[in-house]
Amino acid sequence: MDSITNWVNFVLQRGVPYIYLSSGLWSYPELPLSILTCSTLVDLKIDRFRVKESFSPITLPSLKTLYLEHILFAKLRDLMLFLAGSPLLEDLFILDISIASEESLTCDEWKSFCLINLTKAFIDCYDFGFKCLQFRCCFPLKAVYNVSSLWLQIDQVNCHNDFIPTFHNLTKLDFDCCSLHYNWKLVVEVLKHCPKLQSLCLDEVCKGSSYLIYLLIAQS
Repeated sequence: MDSITNWVNFVLQRGVPYIYLSSGLWSYPELPLSILTCSTLVDLKIDRFRVKESFSPITLPSLKTLYLEHILFAKLRDLMLFLAGSPLLEDLFILDISIASEESLTCDEWKSFCLINLTKAFIDCYDFGFKCLQFRCCFPLKAVYNVSSLWLQIDQVNCHNDFIPTFHNLTKLDFDCCSLHYNWKLVVEVLKHCPKLQSLCLDEVCKGSSYLIYLLIAQS
């Protein structure tokens, strides 16, 4: 682990704009915290790491692309703080994120949080490989309200109707779930808040079936 930290510190001191860091280990070593305060990073991809709980404030002022794969957070709040430290973020990819605690955000905390520059998001917050140890992560939809393209695991979003934002720019939406039968209410509520939607894909993972629906919007 010391060798990873030393390498990260070495390249960060040289102002690199791009880092792809994969531990290659399922033991989830701790992510070097120095990577979270780099002012030159534009593109950051991280795979198979654990983020320390209550870490120092994140400052990634230049970051536009963020990929998080197989990352373990102590709490959902820690993931939100990670995102909040990237104000220029445009492209977000989250796959197999594990949350070690059931504690989530309060309504007041997620009510106003949003990534205003985000245009593309892929959100799958639950690592099924660790389902015996970790808890499902309910991702607040408000955070990604400004995107034009969104892929979302709908079993893992906060589905309280009061907190479904209007997706003013959304034209392409992909919903993935284990059962559409139990998620139709959420699907309908989200669609009510997508005035510019043109393409909708619904995929039931357990059945391996996909339904692609093209919505034709009348021109006024």
